[in-house]
Amino acid sequence: MNSRGWLWAIAALLLLFAGLMGAFLKTGRNIGALLTAEESAVQAKKRIVLIGQEQGNPYWESILQGAEKEAVSRGIQLRYMAPARINPEEQIRLLDYAISTAPHAILVQGFNRPKQARLIEKAAEQGIAVLAVDADEPGSRRLAYVGTDNLAAGRALGEQIAKAIGATSGESAGPAGQAGSAEPDATAEVGVLVANAFSYSQQLRLEGLKQSLARYPGLRITEVRESGNSVLKAAQQGRELLRSGGNVRVLAGLSALDGPGLAIAAEEETGKQVQVYAFDLLKETELALEQCRITATMVQEPEMMGREAVRLAAQYGQAKVPRQLAFTPIRVRTSAEARGRRSCP
Repeated sequence: MNSRGWLWAIAALLLLFAGLMGAFLKTGRNIGALLTAEESAVQAKKRIVLIGQEQGNPYWESILQGAEKEAVSRGIQLRYMAPARINPEEQIRLLDYAISTAPHAILVQGFNRPKQARLIEKAAEQGIAVLAVDADEPGSRRLAYVGTDNLAAGRALGEQIAKAIGATSGESAGPAGQAGSAEPDATAEVGVLVANAFSYSQQLRLEGLKQSLARYPGLRITEVRESGNSVLKAAQQGRELLRSGGNVRVLAGLSALDGPGLAIAAEEETGKQVQVYAFDLLKETELALEQCRITATMVQEPEMMGREAVRLAAQYGQAKVPRQLAFTPIRVRTSAEARGRRSCP
């Protein structure tokens, strides 16, 4: 072969080599894309189910918003389910159904009921993490509880009421320096609303409130009624509490919709100075604070609950997450704060 033939042969080999390298690089890129797609698919399979208390409930909508934000940031699929109206049995059925779909984790409101604890046990045996949100499920195999310390919140509400009324603790020292000998300098009967008697979070708040008010001889809970998580029913129950006789000067609502309803009832009683206390900070609650129709409200952090619950659930299986109580903060917001420190007329 002459020199020109060698040159042609070398050129052909170089072209072949270049072609092979191009194909190799393209294949590498395709493999990388496939791996990325596979990783995304695996991540997409990490599904979390959130079971709410009731469709359209403002408080649970806030929990859902927090959960959605955290899920999006982590590339997790989040599914939300809730009964049309408050129905613990339906929530338990939804939990059973959610387990059958084999998600990565389930977020559910606790009821402190054996039936739900058994379902949480069933989920744990299948490797599904269950976290209690808003209300705990003590004694079960839930991975964690995320929400307010409801017993402490009830106590804090009681102390806020006592402070505003000017009640003296029975533990204060009397003239002889003995605890419990002080006479109350302010008295009031307290009417209380809960959304429903079977709600574990409401039970804890009520117990905390009772514990706190028990320290003040002048303060007494006269009656506890249910509002059914309805502003209209809360208003009606408030009217009946105020017109039932006695010295009811304080109305306390332990769920989000109770406060606005009680504010309506108190406003109608023009001949009596009534203090209204609420839970949570709905738009209606903030407006009533500004208008001095609600004295104070206990502000929870439902959106934070949703975010933290998804964050803890996402960690399940990656590292050992200890069984824990993840309490979210609670604070008091008064009408004076809502009015820029201006006192009510």
